[in-house]
Amino acid sequence: MSEHLEQIHQLLDGELDSIHESALYAELAVNDDLREEMRDQVTLKNAVNNDRMALVPPAALTNSVFSGLGFAAPLAGASAGAVSSGMFMQWFSRLGIPILGAIAAAGITFGITSDSKPTSTVPASAQSQPVDAEQVTFEAIVGETPAITSASPRNIKRPTDPNYEATLAFYKQETVRLTSQLAASQARINELEAQRLLAISEPQVVQSNEANMVARQNMFQTPFAHPIQLTNSYNITRQQDLQRVSTGVGPLNYYQAKYPAWNAQLRGFSLTSAVQTDVNPERSWYSDLGVSVLYQVDEHNALGGELGNESYPMVFEGDHNGQIVRYDQNPSTMWAGVTYRYTGNKFSNLPIAPYGQALLGGSTYGPIGRMSAGLQYTPLGPLTFILGLEGSALIYRHQDNFHVSPKLGFTYGMAVRF
Repeated sequence: MSEHLEQIHQLLDGELDSIHESALYAELAVNDDLREEMRDQVTLKNAVNNDRMALVPPAALTNSVFSGLGFAAPLAGASAGAVSSGMFMQWFSRLGIPILGAIAAAGITFGITSDSKPTSTVPASAQSQPVDAEQVTFEAIVGETPAITSASPRNIKRPTDPNYEATLAFYKQETVRLTSQLAASQARINELEAQRLLAISEPQVVQSNEANMVARQNMFQTPFAHPIQLTNSYNITRQQDLQRVSTGVGPLNYYQAKYPAWNAQLRGFSLTSAVQTDVNPERSWYSDLGVSVLYQVDEHNALGGELGNESYPMVFEGDHNGQIVRYDQNPSTMWAGVTYRYTGNKFSNLPIAPYGQALLGGSTYGPIGRMSAGLQYTPLGPLTFILGLEGSALIYRHQDNFHVSPKLGFTYGMAVRF
């Protein structure tokens, strides 16, 4: 019961959490004694609040008591002043301090800028003296800038240097000398311009190298105010016509071929057989390739041997146990033979020449013959590329009957002479 009573007090004071509040309401729903206690506590709390409001002393009584003690009465105005004072401090902390800081920064900036303004150090005696235009001009030449005041008419401070008059006279003389030298330079410029115009209008005779060097030295002895570009024109008459030589330009080939020499060649075949069969050809990585080594006797003739591998379709008939049987096969055939190669003359100055090649040899199934013709291209050095047409034929025998498997197509490859 005491625990529930404490929870009731916390509920009336607004300090009870939601979990205990739910448990308390659940207990009130089933406990009559607890509900009675709840009503008593609510009645007691309302009575205390009513008595507290009734016991507040009137304003007149409070004023008379504090006046008798010599203090000001803490009336509603005082509390309002406290509230307004709190609001003022809150406003002052948010806006007043930044505004005062901005005003202080503006004052500091104004003070610095006003202190940094240049002040005139011209004495009163100097301000009363009139400006000498000639003196201002030569002081500017010397490098001293006079201090001009804001008085009207404008005045200038006279320098107190005892050597000022001597310095001023020196610069006057220098000005006169420079002016005369500038006039002389301008006259020399006009003279050279007239010479240039005359050189443009009339042809000049070519002078010797020594005379040209002397003229250049004399020309650069006089100082100029600005650079001048001079041009001379010459009329040259050809006394004798030059003979033209017509030469032909061809491809460069720095490799000088020497004979006799050896020639190694690797080529491929792309041939189509005239014999039709449905049997797929047997193939390996070296199928349709040929390797040859030729001995180059001279520029045109070469003799050597060649080794290659190729598939040849075979279609033939034979007697098998008294019956005629048709055979279809397409085996991979290794062949080798003796080859001869003839190379023709090059076309004009181009590195292209015709060639013809023939081979006679044998294979695993019978004799073989090959012939090819095409073009060879030798761009530079010992390297040669070939492209041509080729035909080959395999002759094989079955039961005393000879059969031929011909093929026709292209060949391509490269050769190296060493």
